Amino acid sequence: MLIGNMPVTWLLNLEYLYIVMATIIVTIIFRESLNKLRKSLLLFDTMGLGIFTLIGIQKGLLIGLHPIVCILLGTVTACFGGVIRDTLCNDVPIIFKKEIYATPCIIGGGIFFLTQYWEASHNIVYLATILSIITIRLFAVRLHWSLPVIKL
Repeated sequence: MLIGNMPVTWLLNLEYLYIVMATIIVTIIFRESLNKLRKSLLLFDTMGLGIFTLIGIQKGLLIGLHPIVCILLGTVTACFGGVIRDTLCNDVPIIFKKEIYATPCIIGGGIFFLTQYWEASHNIVYLATILSIITIRLFAVRLHWSLPVIKL
């Protein structure tokens, strides 16, 4: 929607809606068991952060946006999926907490364009982008890195 890609893809293909509905039902049924999988969910969330950052960057490049705008588009694409998830779960979205969440996406976006500048193969560019985001995010969680809080 941010780049005028209308209608949104999931509105055109009901399979996406069916997948979401099935996921919601499975989550409701197995919610107690899922609490035991917190570490796994963190890993999958982090992998999604890397993948969706890459997808957002690629979408921006396809329509000819400036690299900085592509990085921001990738970051927004990745982070707002988590905002929607957390809001639907009645949690404060991670991005609004002290945790480092968007920063790995921005750094990963920079790595995307840096490796592309070095004329690395597409697979290397994609892998470097996703792995850098995953690595930074997991280190941030493990080592309790956080951004400074600005109080107004």
